[in-house]
Amino acid sequence: MNKLKSEKSAYLLQHATNPIHWYAWGEEPFQKAKEENKPLLVSIGYAACHWCHVMEKESFEDSSVAAYMNEKFVCIKVDREEHPDIDHYYMEAVQMFQQQGGWPLNVFLTYDKNPFFGGTYYPPVDAYGKPSWMKILQNISNAYTSKHDIVFEQSEKVHSLITSRNEELFDSKIESVESSETLRLEYWVEDLIKYADWENGGFGHGQKFPSVMPLKLLLAYYETNYARKIEDFIEKSMVALYRGGIYDKIGGGWSRYTVDNTWKVPHFEKMLYDNVQLLGLFAWQYLNSNHAIYANTIEQTLDFLKDELKDQTGLFYSGIDADSEGVEGKFYTWTYDQITELFGQMPEDIAKYCDIQKEGNWDNSNILYLNSTVNSLDICLEAQEKLSPYFDKMLLKRAQRIRPITDKKKLTNQNALLITQLVQVYLFTENEKAKTLAVDALEAFEKLIERSKKLYHQSYDEIFDTRIEAYLDDYTQWIEANIWSYLLDFDEKQLIEAKRNMDILIENFYSEDRGIFNYTHSGAKKGIHSSYNDIYDQTMPCGNSTAYYCLIYLFEVFGDVKYLEIINKIERIIKPKIEDHLFSMSNWALILARKEHIISIKSNAKFSTKELKEIFRKCKTSMLVILYNHPFREENHHETFKETHNKLQYILCQNNTCLAPVDDFRELIDNIIE
Repeated sequence: MNKLKSEKSAYLLQHATNPIHWYAWGEEPFQKAKEENKPLLVSIGYAACHWCHVMEKESFEDSSVAAYMNEKFVCIKVDREEHPDIDHYYMEAVQMFQQQGGWPLNVFLTYDKNPFFGGTYYPPVDAYGKPSWMKILQNISNAYTSKHDIVFEQSEKVHSLITSRNEELFDSKIESVESSETLRLEYWVEDLIKYADWENGGFGHGQKFPSVMPLKLLLAYYETNYARKIEDFIEKSMVALYRGGIYDKIGGGWSRYTVDNTWKVPHFEKMLYDNVQLLGLFAWQYLNSNHAIYANTIEQTLDFLKDELKDQTGLFYSGIDADSEGVEGKFYTWTYDQITELFGQMPEDIAKYCDIQKEGNWDNSNILYLNSTVNSLDICLEAQEKLSPYFDKMLLKRAQRIRPITDKKKLTNQNALLITQLVQVYLFTENEKAKTLAVDALEAFEKLIERSKKLYHQSYDEIFDTRIEAYLDDYTQWIEANIWSYLLDFDEKQLIEAKRNMDILIENFYSEDRGIFNYTHSGAKKGIHSSYNDIYDQTMPCGNSTAYYCLIYLFEVFGDVKYLEIINKIERIIKPKIEDHLFSMSNWALILARKEHIISIKSNAKFSTKELKEIFRKCKTSMLVILYNHPFREENHHETFKETHNKLQYILCQNNTCLAPVDDFRELIDNIIE
């Protein structure tokens, strides 16, 4: 076994028995490369990555390839989920080299950590328009030996270019755009729908990703304006997310994306971050339409999370592999004969609603997607009700198969995001299962923090992995989780914990010079030269946009002026960028739109779940701040609370004005202006 044998990451352990002398990320391999004057290979991936497995089998397990790599290179394996800052930096370099990123990410460095060449998957022989992996290795080794100075010069240029691009993001000469036409929600929506696939739902006309944040931005628009065209597009997209192969009809849960534009053929890995965000999207849609298909899909997804990703502590694992028994999708697909053997014949309802073919609808097997006749929410519900008895039996049969592996790291940012989404599911649908899962995860986090005295990026078993400091989005997602968890039982310690962590964040991550938060802790040992500027949404909302939301909310609660100063600086940096990067800044746009209409509601009695649901239904496009009997800032304290403290009172504040207290909940709702 190589140097990875003592690691905890499932991805690194997958490579622990390779004949390659892999190192984990650290100073040792760079020192070795310097002493032996060798180039380094940094190979980055994650445990559920199908093409990572393919390249491992084809090349990294090949003894002759491994011998050459061991002789000519110092080789490092990195789990991108453990070290997102390292992944981002080298991904940016590879995109400069070849305009396309992805995993596995294979980057060649000098011993000072600067990249000089890189790419993604390489085949064992010339194929797919790519040279073989062995040819790449030989060319890199020869170039490093014969053009040593040029290689180092190239690597310095790459690093300088990445650094300069990052610095340009925060040019102090950028003019403010406070009153720009391009900051209107209507303008953003008009720009966003240019990417819409009106025929199939979703965005773009190639492979399909869920694109939760852009859909939420459109949802805010049509809730305000009831633009029928937008409403139809969102419904078409939601139908596609349910009926397509991207959604596991038998066991619940969504795959990462589909390789086609009609949502049929998934890339079968199931990631926690996708599933929790889709839960939230379906909950918002349920709040809007009250359609049973949304509630049923949420219920099945909660069962999937509980049964397949939840561990004994109450936290959730990061994902499930696409492959089982070395074959992508084998666990999830069905041959025609497997179905007929289970039921004695092909059930009429499966034949009616599903595109099951004797020869298979994908790679000699069948993906369980619903056919084109299932083209509305009502027909989705009809199909779901008819197919459920069959799918329940198929689920029991599927449980006898060899399962894909589960990556059992528990990432702080993803689990905190999960808590937020579970609370929203509970508030919008009154699903008690969502509340139970949220409370269990919240308590698990609190125990971890109590043991370690601080937040870290990931945990295994019942302790934090203290080798890796918490990143920006670990803190911001945890702060937002505290904010939303307050609404479960109005325990003020949640808001106090949110403020405590925000103050830690400002002290250790905020850059006065740039006006935004750095991705890494100022006291953390930097893995690479350049800090990751986390301002664009990727698989999750970016850390800075979540920080921005939390700052706005906590300023409304506590009135801390330093929060307002940072809010204003962030807006000055971000507003000029949204117009040109709307798709990857949808979360910013949504928060900015909601910030235009902040509604604060205070009461001297706790709100019931039904009352909260009604408030959110009335205020779907606003930023809501709901407080129970705890005036944290002086101006939030209304004298009437003191004088009539035994009488039920509600106070509504909107558009910077607080109305007189009322004692009737219906009157409170009627006074809200959206």
